[in-house]
Amino acid sequence: MHGGTIYSTLSIPITNGGKFDLNKIHLKQQQLQERLQGIRYVIIDKKSMVGRRMLGLVDMRLKQAFPEKK
Repeated sequence: MHGGTIYSTLSIPITNGGKFDLNKIHLKQQQLQERLQGIRYVIIDKKSMVGRRMLGLVDMRLKQAFPEKK
């Protein structure tokens, strides 16, 4: 997404195993949709460094941004 990290582009907090609620993150749905406007594909480089939990978070954020395409 224009060379950004997963964390910054999707507003996923960097934690050390701590728990957090993505629904309470302060980036509003409309802002996330504007940030991702025109994006058709998400390519994750270094996939071996991205675990199941992070892929789940990416999925959750994209569903929040585009609820009509769940």
